[in-house]
Amino acid sequence: SDHRLVVAKVKVSLRTMKTKTTNISYDWSTLKSSDMQNMFTVNVRNRFAALENNNDDITTTYANFIESIAESAEELIPIKPKNKRKRFSKDTRVRSAREKLQKITQQHHDNPTNESQAELKDAKTTLLNAYTLVEEEELNHLIKRVEESSNNGNLKESWNLINTITGRTHSNKGFIKGNSPQDRLNKWLDHFQSLLGKEPQITAKTTEIGKVFNDLHIIDTAFTHSELQQAKKSIKEGKAMGPDNVPPEVLKRCDLDDNILYFANKILEDNLKPMQMSVITIIPTPKSGNLGLPENYRGISLTSQVTKLINKMILNRIQPVIDPLLRINQNGFRPGRSTTAHI
Repeated sequence: SDHRLVVAKVKVSLRTMKTKTTNISYDWSTLKSSDMQNMFTVNVRNRFAALENNNDDITTTYANFIESIAESAEELIPIKPKNKRKRFSKDTRVRSAREKLQKITQQHHDNPTNESQAELKDAKTTLLNAYTLVEEEELNHLIKRVEESSNNGNLKESWNLINTITGRTHSNKGFIKGNSPQDRLNKWLDHFQSLLGKEPQITAKTTEIGKVFNDLHIIDTAFTHSELQQAKKSIKEGKAMGPDNVPPEVLKRCDLDDNILYFANKILEDNLKPMQMSVITIIPTPKSGNLGLPENYRGISLTSQVTKLINKMILNRIQPVIDPLLRINQNGFRPGRSTTAHI
């Protein structure tokens, strides 16, 4: 044979693709159904009872409670479908007009006449009008949804719909400059530490602060079911979850009151708080300027919804007693009042 043998050394480097892990978004609106509420409540209670151990500390017990909710959600709550923008080309009216245009186009190419030319022009106009009609209907539908979301207090959904209508895309936010992932994390840490401040260093013994009011008669006994029911009325559905991933819909619609009261009274009476309730998630939110610098971000803190519920019960005890004692010109942070009353 006159063919020469060619020898080559090939080096293959195989790497796995770095896929971004996303949190599963469940459709918690299904808990509006009474049947789903009962199923979810029973499932959580059964799982929590199976994990319960009298020797566990409060942090482990609360972790079991969180795990029970997460496993029940995975089993019973459907995943929220992704909102894909409607493809106007799939509409039956557009498809019908397009098929008619294709047929007339082929006929005109086979036998071009003045009549076929006019028919072709009309078919193109009909297809364009079909697209315009479908787009107008979709726009009116989105505007109606914006109004409904705004009336329901769901501002996040309202702005998402407005961005969809206007075609506004998200900026490249959250990607700050750094030499490595760890370097960027350190920059975030330094930035938010400077914003939130460091713990004060107390060197000298402080003097005791005297009492302003005596015998306020604020209830300090164990929280009751009626107090919890009153606090649950303030829960707003659709709000972001805290680090423990307990959604507000579960607290508002499912009968887990015994478990919530157990943790609340452990904090009140025994001063035992789960460590998970001391953790917050800070979400960097861009301001203006160069988004590659952490200085151009502010933080939004997400706390546990269970912690918020317990805080509301405490507030409901303190507020009726303290409110009559405040100055008449104190309007900020008081229900039914506003700082604009000073104007």
